[in-house]
Amino acid sequence: MGTGAIEAVAIGAVVTVVAAAAVVLWRALAKGQTPPQTITPIAATTGGKEGPTVSDVVNCSVFAPPRVARGAKFMVQAHLHVSKDFVKVAREADRIDATANRLGYKQLPLPVPRGANVELFLEFDEDLIIGQPFRQLKWQGAPAKEVFEVEVPANLVSESIKGHLTVAVDTVPVGDIEFKLHVTTSANVNTDEAAETRALRYENAFISYSRKDFRDVSIVAQALATTQNLLVDVTELEPGDDWAKELPAFIGRADVFYLIWSENASNSEWVDKEARHAKRLYDTSVPSRPRIRPFPLKRPMPPPPDYLSKLNFNSPWLAQRTAHEVPLFVESSR
Repeated sequence: MGTGAIEAVAIGAVVTVVAAAAVVLWRALAKGQTPPQTITPIAATTGGKEGPTVSDVVNCSVFAPPRVARGAKFMVQAHLHVSKDFVKVAREADRIDATANRLGYKQLPLPVPRGANVELFLEFDEDLIIGQPFRQLKWQGAPAKEVFEVEVPANLVSESIKGHLTVAVDTVPVGDIEFKLHVTTSANVNTDEAAETRALRYENAFISYSRKDFRDVSIVAQALATTQNLLVDVTELEPGDDWAKELPAFIGRADVFYLIWSENASNSEWVDKEARHAKRLYDTSVPSRPRIRPFPLKRPMPPPPDYLSKLNFNSPWLAQRTAHEVPLFVESSR
């Protein structure tokens, strides 16, 4: 799979994902414009006494150059901050990389309690080299950042690359930002150029799984259901003729398609049908939906089908408990 990307469901939490560039922001502010406001914090403590957990409306602002050169390295910056620190963060991003001046301004509003872990996962649809694509920050109310270093292979054929930065709160994915960067022989940036950027909050989720894995899947579904509308009833629904008729519509309504991957799932006719339909929708829709997120139940696991080979099956969240104990895939007997 091509790991590298710019593009999160926490119980009672929210993150705002924003793609913006320092030059764009400063010009907007100079014109008397202000960044769009998000929702009000969901909880607060009073007078130092025990009370509800303090939560903030948090933005994750992403900065990167719109053009990258073959054989060169570039940086993707992800900054967590509240609205009042917006200009401070833009200046910091410009200090780190003055070429990171153009990404469309997007936001994905979600609430984040102080002390919560915010996980960031960067990936691309091409084989770019990313230094540590999975990062984790603890939100404490002050600006925090992660800087990803990405290298473009000199022999890359594509003239554009699609990236995703996926955001999770306390290990549960809540949304992502998708963007496209142009690949050239020179990374010179036109100050009037903006990258194609889209933010997506995961509100409707489809879970594809084998009924033989129901017990484990029900635990995953229970966590997701606290903040996402599940389009599959994993407690009652059985595959059959009626479900076959409803399948395309259910998947078509989903923001995210969770593929619960296991030996049982790899041998399931229904899982294969669902995954193929989700992939067709993703490849033909603008913006690309549903996002396909493989979740391995355990390792080692069977290799993915060819049509999903570019997806990241090594889940940075669910596979951590065995990442250093067992291999990623089952060795082929062929």
